[in-house]
Amino acid sequence: SGTLSLNRTDFTLSEAGAKWQLKVSGTSSNPIWSIGDSSVATISGDGTVTAVSRGTTTVTATVDGQTLTCFGRCNG
Repeated sequence: SGTLSLNRTDFTLSEAGAKWQLKVSGTSSNPIWSIGDSSVATISGDGTVTAVSRGTTTVTATVDGQTLTCFGRCNG
């Protein structure tokens, strides 16, 4: 498989309810998304992160046997 990458490896959401969509490039497969701390943010099946409360969390995409990690923070 080719080199996979996230469109961002780090992002900041300014307030609760703010959204950011993560995307994986280099694959046509659908990633499995997971979030480290669901009290800080949630993630939907299409990679959209929604801020919940102030804090930091990791976001993980697993696709084609590889795991990609992104760091996120919410200032809200």
